[in-house]
Amino acid sequence: APFNSDQDGVCLGSKKSCSGVGGWVDDYTGVANYEPTETICYDGLDNDCDALTDCDDIVNCEGSICTADGANICVDGPYGPDCVGAYG
Repeated sequence: APFNSDQDGVCLGSKKSCSGVGGWVDDYTGVANYEPTETICYDGLDNDCDALTDCDDIVNCEGSICTADGANICVDGPYGPDCVGAYG
């Protein structure tokens, strides 16, 4: 089977499945720790396979673990979104 479209993070090495007449389709159901939208923002993994991990995934994780106790916040760093402070 060909590889899935997204090969970043936990999706590395994942493969498409055959849908019959529809041909090969992306299939992330068997990927451990995969989430269509990252909500686990403290495990050190790129769960939604967008090449951004946890607090670096500011679109999905901002306001969750980064700001849970005010000690860890997402900011725009020199290389893009970053997380500063201690995890809450």
